[in-house]
Amino acid sequence: MTGVEKVAEYLEKAKIFYLLTAEDGKPSGRPFTFFLVENGDIIFLTGQHKKVYQQMKKNPYVELLASDAGSFMRIDGEAEFFEEDSLWDKIVAREPLIPRLYNDETGFKVALFRLRHAKVEIGGAVKIQDSFDLN
Repeated sequence: MTGVEKVAEYLEKAKIFYLLTAEDGKPSGRPFTFFLVENGDIIFLTGQHKKVYQQMKKNPYVELLASDAGSFMRIDGEAEFFEEDSLWDKIVAREPLIPRLYNDETGFKVALFRLRHAKVEIGGAVKIQDSFDLN
C-alpha cells in the first residue's frame, strides 16, 4: 500500500479531520471532511473567501490531524494551491453539495490545494507505529 493510499484510507475511516494553520503566532484549527485522490496526490479544497485560505496563502505550513478508534494520524506539510478545472466533475461526484456553495450566484470560489514536503505519522497513545514521507 502506498503512502497516499494509507492516508486516504485513514481519512475515510476518520470522516472528519482537522487542518491547523497559524495566524499572528497562534494556532488556528478547523474541521474538514473533503478530500480526493487524483494522480498520486491527496487534494483538499476550501473557499477563497475563508480565513483558512488567507492564512495558508500567508504561511503555507500546516498540520492535518485525524483520529480513529484509539489511533491518530498527523501530517505536517506545505499547502500548495493549484487550479485544475478538469477535476470539477470528480469533486462534485464525491461531494454533491459543493456546487451549491461555490458558484456564480454565491460568488464563492473554490481553492484546491495539496500538501508538499509532507511527513506522516500514524500512532497510538504511546508509540508512533508508522511514519513516512507522503511525496
